[in-house]
Amino acid sequence: MLVKEYKDDGHTRTLLDRPALNQLRADLKTDLFDTVHFLAADRIACAIADNCVYCCVCSRRLLARSGHDDA
Repeated sequence: MLVKEYKDDGHTRTLLDRPALNQLRADLKTDLFDTVHFLAADRIACAIADNCVYCCVCSRRLLARSGHDDA
């Protein structure tokens, strides 16, 4: 079930300070969802490294919250 959609229409991917991306970061600290699906991960940021960081941050926070983080 889709709980929430985060879209930063009209905001450049070169900025990592965007309303929907900031809301995703805030929601990751709650129990709002247990999975994050990126329809197009390359749309998170222009830099490949930034895309990887965001995917890893999402994974680590969700795993830690579920008690399955062994790292």
